[in-house]
Amino acid sequence: MRTLFLPLLLALVAFLLAASLAASGPAPQSASQSASTPRSGFLGVLEPGTKLSLELDGDGLVTLTLFPGLGTHEVLEVGPDWFSCSFGANVQGLPVTRIPQTAIRSIQIYPQPPK
Repeated sequence: MRTLFLPLLLALVAFLLAASLAASGPAPQSASQSASTPRSGFLGVLEPGTKLSLELDGDGLVTLTLFPGLGTHEVLEVGPDWFSCSFGANVQGLPVTRIPQTAIRSIQIYPQPPK
């Protein structure tokens, strides 16, 4: 009879342990972990507010040109593998375009002029 209850008791203890761990939630983050981590990859050069020019080639791929202070588009958001931009200033009613990284052929970056 004892051998019958032992597996049931072990299963009940395992279930209660798993339920208590799930209810406690994730461990709190330290201050260093809660800070935003910089993006890696070629979209790391884009920040909200960056001005850029977009050129669409015959294959449907985009070439981005970043030249300080110039550009016809403004970056609104940057995700892990996409970014969105608007035409001209961020004006109500103008179209917003989300571009995935798979649609980008190249990014041309011109440096800031020396001060």
